Amino acid sequence: MTGDELDRAIEFLLQQQSKLSVDIENLKDSQAETSRKIDALTSKLDSLASTVDTLASTVDQLSNIVADGFIRTETQIESGWADTREAIGNLIIANESTRDLAQKVATLSLQTSQRVTNLEAKL
Repeated sequence: MTGDELDRAIEFLLQQQSKLSVDIENLKDSQAETSRKIDALTSKLDSLASTVDTLASTVDQLSNIVADGFIRTETQIESGWADTREAIGNLIIANESTRDLAQKVATLSLQTSQRVTNLEAKL
């Protein structure tokens, strides 16, 4: 290898070293930017996780409120049905009593009419 070739080889190695140093510096800058972005995303993810936890808690509370409302409504409906069944039963009893009373009144009316007729016939 001649002196000129050696100079060119040294020049080439120095250029490659310089280029490599610049590339490494660029990679360091890029890595630092990536780290900043990851930190920002981590912060946003933590905030989102907190929001999801709050939302889940709120949904859980609302579910309990709705379930309690359904239970109270069901209890009120059952109570209303019991009251309605009792009222219908009382109405049936009253209707039967009225029918029986009407029949007794008709019988008494007929008997009274027959007695009046017999008394008029005797007079």
